[in-house]
Amino acid sequence: FLWLKQGERETLARGFDLIIQRQHDNGTWAWNPRSPDRYRRAVVEIARSFAQFAARLERRYIFAWLDWDGDNVLANAGIIDYGSIRQFGLRHDQYRYDDVERFSTNLNEQRGKARFTVQVFAQAVEFLETGRKDNLEKFATCEANRIFDREFDLEIRREFLAQLGLEASDIETSLTGTLKRAVEALYSSFLKVE
Repeated sequence: FLWLKQGERETLARGFDLIIQRQHDNGTWAWNPRSPDRYRRAVVEIARSFAQFAARLERRYIFAWLDWDGDNVLANAGIIDYGSIRQFGLRHDQYRYDDVERFSTNLNEQRGKARFTVQVFAQAVEFLETGRKDNLEKFATCEANRIFDREFDLEIRREFLAQLGLEASDIETSLTGTLKRAVEALYSSFLKVE
């Protein structure tokens, strides 16, 4: 995000293009990496990846330092610094990494940190497409964050149902079929107990 902050549009575009090409070459993103809407497509993919990642962390009680400063989390929400990862047997909402409190997140804050990262990616895409660097607050309710919210809510329920022992096909049926309301009631009750 340094190039975004510095207003280095061409350098930012090269960085984004590299991410897109790498994800395409790795088989992660199947669409054309040179398509005119590649930046919009990329931010949607990034929103989904960060949402799924944050949901898995939350449901599995894993703490990860999600401030994206280039050395903890990749653009696809992959971990590259396992030194800042902690997993708990029970929900431990107060744990912070051994640093001053203002830097580290806790389990409850990870979703917001991941969502904020998506927000900055959306700002970067807008800058790439228009040349304007609008205020970051403008992107708080952008399409990428709405996608993040929907995917997070869906993934956290998938994780919950998997923890209950359901198979993948049963999970998808439960989340889209007539059992959806029952799943919501069960998940809501679980959160109160948790």
